[in-house]
Amino acid sequence: MKCFDCAHASARKAGKLALSGFWACDRRSTGHYVSVEYERRCRDHAAVDADKLAARVDWWEKVK
Repeated sequence: MKCFDCAHASARKAGKLALSGFWACDRRSTGHYVSVEYERRCRDHAAVDADKLAARVDWWEKVK
């Protein structure tokens, strides 16, 4: 799984770091950012709904 597909990952909370692929995780302490493209195992992973995932993909393709 990737954090990109997780409901706990937030590009907005990461600010400019989001443009580099590092997003804030609601399950981690403030100031902790995760790579959204790195494959990982996470017990807190919660799949994001399809509409939100589509919006993330559109945004990510524009800023990549």
